[in-house]
Amino acid sequence: MQAASAKVRQKRNRRRKSLMKKASEYSAMCGADVLLVIRMWETGKIYLFCKDKAGNFSKFVSHLKEHCYPIPIHEEFEVAARTQSQNAENSLQNA
Repeated sequence: MQAASAKVRQKRNRRRKSLMKKASEYSAMCGADVLLVIRMWETGKIYLFCKDKAGNFSKFVSHLKEHCYPIPIHEEFEVAARTQSQNAENSLQNA
């Protein structure tokens, strides 16, 4: 039983990380502000991803950090920066 639950946990973590990576990529490719909040039903843990250049989500994020227990886990990905530079290089090559 324990091995099965470990596999489920690993799969869930992979999917969460993949979703956050996609949110980061979307932000970079589309020039969009993105806020993604995932709350686990079993544990109540909150995972937070925010790419917000304009600061539109800062009030909501600070409210979550101050009033939620357990404290949200803020995750960031550097994929967005790499994707943006690759898009810039591609546009220069196509010009």
